[in-house]
Amino acid sequence: MLFAAVAYFLCSKLGLALTLNHTFTAPLWPASGVGLAMAILWGWRIWPGIALGALAFSLAEGQRSFGLTLSLTVAHTLEAVIPALILSRLDFHPTIDRVRDFVTLTIAANLGAAICAVLGVVSFAGHDFVHWAAMNNLFLTWFMGNTLGALIVGCLLLTWSQTSPSKWTFESVLEGIGILLVTLLIIRLTFFQNQMSDIWMPYWTFPVLIWAAVRFGPPGSTAVTALISGMAIWVTLTGSGPFGNGSKIGNVLALQTYLGLTAATTLILSSVARGREQAQQALRDREASLTTAQLIAHFGSWEVDLAQSRQNGSPFLSWSDECYRIFGLPSGAQVTQDLFFSRVHPDDREKTARALAKAITNGEEFGFTHRILLPGGETRYVSEQARIFRDPRTGRPARMVGTAHDITESQRAEAQMLESEERYRLLADNATDTISRHNSLGVFLYVSPACHHLLGYEPEELIGRDLYSFLHPDDVVTVRHSNLELLKHRETKSITYRLRRRNDSYVWVEATARSLCDSNTGEINELICITRDITERRNLESQLQQAQKMDAIGQLAGGVAHDFNNLLTVISGYVGLATTMLPDDHPVREFIGEIRKAADKATGLTRQLLAFSRRAMLEPKVLDLNALVTENEKMIRRLIGEDVEFSTKLAADLGQVKVDRAQMDQVILNLVVNARDAMPQGGKLTIETSNVTLADEYRHDQPEVSPGPYVLLSVTDTGTGMSPETLHRVFEPFFTTKGLGKGTGLGLATVYGIIKQSGGQIVAHSELGAGSSFKIYLPHVTEAPPVEKQAAPVTRKLVPGRGTVLLVEDEESVRLFAERILFDAGYQVLTASNGEEALRIADIFLNRIDLILTDVVMPRMSGRVMAETLRQRKPALKVLYMSGYTDDAMLRHGVMSAESAFIQKPFSAVALSEKIHLVLTA
Repeated sequence: MLFAAVAYFLCSKLGLALTLNHTFTAPLWPASGVGLAMAILWGWRIWPGIALGALAFSLAEGQRSFGLTLSLTVAHTLEAVIPALILSRLDFHPTIDRVRDFVTLTIAANLGAAICAVLGVVSFAGHDFVHWAAMNNLFLTWFMGNTLGALIVGCLLLTWSQTSPSKWTFESVLEGIGILLVTLLIIRLTFFQNQMSDIWMPYWTFPVLIWAAVRFGPPGSTAVTALISGMAIWVTLTGSGPFGNGSKIGNVLALQTYLGLTAATTLILSSVARGREQAQQALRDREASLTTAQLIAHFGSWEVDLAQSRQNGSPFLSWSDECYRIFGLPSGAQVTQDLFFSRVHPDDREKTARALAKAITNGEEFGFTHRILLPGGETRYVSEQARIFRDPRTGRPARMVGTAHDITESQRAEAQMLESEERYRLLADNATDTISRHNSLGVFLYVSPACHHLLGYEPEELIGRDLYSFLHPDDVVTVRHSNLELLKHRETKSITYRLRRRNDSYVWVEATARSLCDSNTGEINELICITRDITERRNLESQLQQAQKMDAIGQLAGGVAHDFNNLLTVISGYVGLATTMLPDDHPVREFIGEIRKAADKATGLTRQLLAFSRRAMLEPKVLDLNALVTENEKMIRRLIGEDVEFSTKLAADLGQVKVDRAQMDQVILNLVVNARDAMPQGGKLTIETSNVTLADEYRHDQPEVSPGPYVLLSVTDTGTGMSPETLHRVFEPFFTTKGLGKGTGLGLATVYGIIKQSGGQIVAHSELGAGSSFKIYLPHVTEAPPVEKQAAPVTRKLVPGRGTVLLVEDEESVRLFAERILFDAGYQVLTASNGEEALRIADIFLNRIDLILTDVVMPRMSGRVMAETLRQRKPALKVLYMSGYTDDAMLRHGVMSAESAFIQKPFSAVALSEKIHLVLTA
């Protein structure tokens, strides 16, 4: 509203500046155009802003009575609002791109200007500002000035408000600059010549106006019109130019006449030009739509000039783009009768020629189908429909108009339908899945030959027999219920069940059945079924379920071990501190020693749990399995005893593997101990190594293994062996066949977790009474073994140090224990219970912090994220991670990265002080 008021007020002041001396009117009143444009673009409800601007203008002039001020305000407001209301109900386009838009705008603008002029002249005369005798001239110039303001200023604002600069091109901008320069030149020649008195000279501007209207439409014409009008008014106001030599009123009327003719001419021409352009674009759009529709439907249209055929002997064919595509011709090529028949299949040319000749002779609508032969040798089918149009003067055929439809696909589909029964028979006879039909009672009506591979029967042996007699007893109810549902509703269902083979074994199948209706009664009376052997898939699903179960148990075991390690850290830590504080002869030292032993055993148990859950911290190194087996040979012989014969078969050219040496020692020892326990009366134990390459076929049994080169470690015994049920659960944690108190059931589970975490695969083979064999496949690596470094000397006391350590641990008891150790070792300690609290502390003390000691897994923010955030702010900051386990993203697949410092829970006070000293001095 305020913007409308200010705009109207300023334009009214401009209109007052254009008023000729000794007159009350201006040749063009800009405010009328601005008010009309705002009311059209923003709606008639903008009238308070227009009224406020008009009132401010009247008050600014002063020396006017309240009545005159009010009447002029009402006149100017109605001048803008009434035309806007009229145009809003007449489908008016502000772009003025139609002649009807120009006509309706002109009528509405004249009506508004007339209302304003009448009210204004009557108000001036009534208040003795003008004589009644001068009312006619005043009304005329007032009316024309306001009308011109609407047609020139208003149209300029309307058209340019709808113009998008994104549509401008470099060429159009260059041409627009040319029009502007030519316009300025013509203005210079027609308005600025000395002593110019010919009022017809300004009309030399019409050619450039027409140029702008035709080339740029309403926006271009209104812009050039506004430029010429402004220059004409300015020259006239200075008392020169073609409209400055007569009387004042005469000059105004002559100038207004010129401006009106200029505005009307250019707007009409631009509307006509834009309308023609839109019509041409609509025609192009319709043609494009027709072409697209023909392309989608594979329908082409054509026309033959029969009159030209009679004159030249060869008819000229006019084809659509789709016709060219159907006949394999380049678009736009001239098509003659000879060219058309060259595309018709040789076997169909005579038939096609006779059909066309008969149609021309009889003059009837006709249709026929023929084949065409494309240059590449492809044969396609075309259906032609045509109609003959006669010359109304002679009655002779003049034109033949028709369509060409590519029906190749439908012809092929029809041919396929004719062959479908034969194909179905061949498909059923040769399908690997068994196809069968049976009636509502389950009696076989048809069975494909594949039943021999599925059940061991020939098809003729099953015809007439009952389906339900071949089902596993536990599946009869399920299959019967499914078949009854299919007999009630026409649908398709898939179920799995077991079928009995000729040898009385059972096979798992997936059967997809669909109901069939009687063609006469419409009732469902048969079922057609496709039966597939899924026994192998069921075995794979069972293996997958086992793997998922193992993973779930592993997650549980890892979580328990992690929480238990926090408790062991506190127990072992305080036991160590208590031991150092008590004298050697103190009687409590014996009790504390027992507590230490129990804690050490618990620590070993949690390590086994972590190994099984694949969350143990590994430090893999490249090593030779042959060397590892050789180094453990003496210990193996002591473990198995003298009644077990031990031998090795080690490959001479064995490849390298990358594993944790200590964990692999544990793998070998666990397998050896299991083998010893399986041979209580003695036997033979063999460890073998070799290089193997696993092919894609191996993945059928072990989907997790990627094909490629591996190093095989095999441990084989001649013991009691295992039943299939025991073999199926052999790697489950806490599962054991040993007596009560003779095993934890974690030995093979630990082996399984270590091998999986190392990227390998372990497979067990065993039969009762035939011994067992465990085969371990580890990925072959080409890296060179690392150079072993001499271990640092072990210390038994806290390693003193200096500096500030930020301790971050969510478990309070562990945090208090670690804080006590750090204080005793001489460090200044800042503590936080989570990552967010640590960041807040670091905001204050980051410059003083030398090292962060943080748990890896914490709620809300992990230790890795917190540490990386602080290291971005202080790159030299040292970090030591601690955890009972970690599957954090910083440790990929449980393998510690080379640049990360880590200490495993539980740890002793001495081990923590040593690790911190090592990290700070690294």
